[in-house]
Amino acid sequence: MKSSKFFLILILFFSIININWTQACDSTPSIIVNTNANNGDGTFTLDLSICIGSGGSADGFDLYFENGINVISTNVTEVTSPVSGNTANVTVTAGTWEAVFDDFTTNGTWFQAENAGWGADCIDFQITVDADPEGGTVCSLGINENCLGFTQENEFITCENIPGPCEPNYFLTAPDSVSGNVENAGENCGWIEYEDEIVEITIPCAGEYNFQINQEEFNEYYFWGNTVYVSLGTGCCENLISQNTTWEQTFSWTENLDAGTYYLIIDMWIDTWQGLSGEWSLEITTNSSEITTIANAGDDQESCENTVNLLANNPEENETGEWTVISGTGIFSSINDPLSSVSGLSIGENILEWTISGECGTSSDQITITIIDENPSIDIPNTVYCLETINLSAELEGNGTWSVVPESNITISSPNNLNTTAVPTAYGTYTFTFEGSCGNMVSQEVLVAPNTPSVEGPSEVYCLSGFNVSASVDGDPGYWGYEGPGDLSFSNPTALSTLVTPEEYGIYTITYYGCGTSSSLNVNVQSIQPQIISFPEEPILCDFSANLEAFVIGDPEGWEGIGPGDVSFSSQGLSTTAYVTEYGMYQFIFNGCGSSSSVFVDFLPSEPQIVFQDTIFCELETTLNANVAGNPEGWELFSSPAGSSVNFSNPNSTSTNVTVNEYGTYQFKFLGCGGEDISSVTFAPLAPYLISAEHQDCSLEAELIAFTSDENSGPWNQIYGPSGVFIEDAWELSTNIIVPEYGLYAFEFNSCDTISTIQVGFSCELQFPNSLTPNGDGNNDFLIIDDMNPGIYANTLLTIINRWGEEVFKYEGYGLNEDWWDGRTTYNDKLLEDGVYYYIFDVFNTVHNQKESYSGYLTIFTDE
Repeated sequence: MKSSKFFLILILFFSIININWTQACDSTPSIIVNTNANNGDGTFTLDLSICIGSGGSADGFDLYFENGINVISTNVTEVTSPVSGNTANVTVTAGTWEAVFDDFTTNGTWFQAENAGWGADCIDFQITVDADPEGGTVCSLGINENCLGFTQENEFITCENIPGPCEPNYFLTAPDSVSGNVENAGENCGWIEYEDEIVEITIPCAGEYNFQINQEEFNEYYFWGNTVYVSLGTGCCENLISQNTTWEQTFSWTENLDAGTYYLIIDMWIDTWQGLSGEWSLEITTNSSEITTIANAGDDQESCENTVNLLANNPEENETGEWTVISGTGIFSSINDPLSSVSGLSIGENILEWTISGECGTSSDQITITIIDENPSIDIPNTVYCLETINLSAELEGNGTWSVVPESNITISSPNNLNTTAVPTAYGTYTFTFEGSCGNMVSQEVLVAPNTPSVEGPSEVYCLSGFNVSASVDGDPGYWGYEGPGDLSFSNPTALSTLVTPEEYGIYTITYYGCGTSSSLNVNVQSIQPQIISFPEEPILCDFSANLEAFVIGDPEGWEGIGPGDVSFSSQGLSTTAYVTEYGMYQFIFNGCGSSSSVFVDFLPSEPQIVFQDTIFCELETTLNANVAGNPEGWELFSSPAGSSVNFSNPNSTSTNVTVNEYGTYQFKFLGCGGEDISSVTFAPLAPYLISAEHQDCSLEAELIAFTSDENSGPWNQIYGPSGVFIEDAWELSTNIIVPEYGLYAFEFNSCDTISTIQVGFSCELQFPNSLTPNGDGNNDFLIIDDMNPGIYANTLLTIINRWGEEVFKYEGYGLNEDWWDGRTTYNDKLLEDGVYYYIFDVFNTVHNQKESYSGYLTIFTDE
């Protein structure tokens, strides 16, 4: 708030002395804080409006915080003056937001047009800071170039308070006094929008109280001081009782107050142009004699003994004091003595209260006495690996300190915390000690041990191909190294998984170093002979070129040619065309993977040649190709099955599609180079190839797969086995089936005018009981064999032998007609005695097409 009195005096001054002066202007913008958002990571984002009034800023302006807060980022890289359109570049340096406008220095142009008139135009943007700015102060700084304004300083600063939490700065109990300084205090209460400080006042007794505010620095040359707003409420920044305004050096007023707690907010607009500060003092007096002494129980204490001496304040005359235990335990030597001793305190916190009672009421204060457990215990690991962090944990009622021997190569993050961590940088044995505040200590050794990493990779690679190696390590990751006949390169030598590329053949030892040790593997980088997989096996007639194709696993080196004439190649890739200049026998060599392979091709001035074709299955068309040195004369049909027809798509070319109307063997003639060649092509149907598991154990599901090139193949049909089979999709080459019961099934599939069949057996291994109780109770009376399916099994024979090796029961075809044994002998139909018997069961498995035998022991109980 600029004082109108001062402004008039200033105008009169310049009018009287008739001095020419530059029109007043703002060298730095004013600031409006719109929002303050918590980003949840310890940073906060402010939405600002920067309003540039009057003549503008010469070379830009800075934004910075008081209260130790740093600007760390902004959402703009430049700002533009709303009036002139001039642009300043924005950076964030050392916690300060800087908008730099260089054109003033070179051309005299202002960031906003000079003498643009009064008023304000605003720029909106955001800044992010590294701490909560609530209650802080943000300022803008400009250089006062050629701008007289209301200050003669080179730097022009305006600041804006950011409202902060309503937290008292001072505490007093009336009558009493306190002093402070609102400079850089920030705005903590919204009653007045200036920097303020808060005093929490305890009124012990109802009565009339006088408040006096004094400005500590006061310049008598001027008629006024800072503008001070004093607000009194029953709550912190709420429930306003009264509000007073003054700019005088000393101001006082009187309040009738009940006993209780009140909050006095001292807001001050500081007139720094007059050199005034924000210092103030407050004195509260009263005429009331009924003031109870404010209880003071003394300072909180920590002790290793369970008996301590108390240091409370003395009551005044006609007042009494009394000690009580709020929590914990304690026995006072004298309950009314402020200097009483207290014994029998429990381990941990004991809260005691000192109360002074008088005619005006009572006043109480509490202290906390913490009794420390003298014997600490610690929980730390005996062994850690790979320089991993060591967790340190101590249990103690009180505080203590961690230490370690040796101290080198290890760091304890917070030695004075019960629970902390230690970070080793070298392997070895360390002794950790925790010493409690009472002097007792406990120690333990920790072994920081290396742990051998594991490595994986191939044992052999070929043709200098790149290969992957990987390592697994619990911690302390390291790097890769090697030894070998040549160089190796790693795509990332410090990564756990990396690509390795060799440059020479031979055996390499690749080593991963980590966790204080290393692990290696041997990789044999081998050469392998390439293969020429496509070349003319017959002499080339009337042509000087040959198509060649090679295969190599890696490291291709290219083609060479040797012959009576010159040789050239269309490319040095795997597939190429060789060109020769003379007829004769040529050797073509392909080099790669540390070796070579060669073929011989004979170039002859002779007949054209039709490219041979294998039998064409399931189709009635193919492509015919012929090689000829000169212009081709064309294709003819030489022979075909009776009643067939043939059509050539391009009969005058070396390559043509031919379509026939039925299967059979056809002979085609090609004319060219003064000669002819005849080739046979057979079009034939091809039965589909079917696969499935021959036998499914204990499952009623299977998959059927057909291999065929016929796009119109299908469907699947069941041709043998129990009915009720579910075929999931009969027209798919691969389908799932579900059968209703165990047994042997057969299926067919139609493709390319042929049908293929396949058999699938479903069965489950027979299950025999280990006991029999033939007592007629309907439970376990018969020897029943589970999964005994007549569709799967045949020719069965059951033999029962007693412990003396005698045969007591024998039955052919057992179980096929569900006629089960009831524990009686074959020869006299007598029920066997209790005991252990041996059984042998022979059976023929029609699904497996083999004989199977089962044997074991059976216990008979007739009394159960």
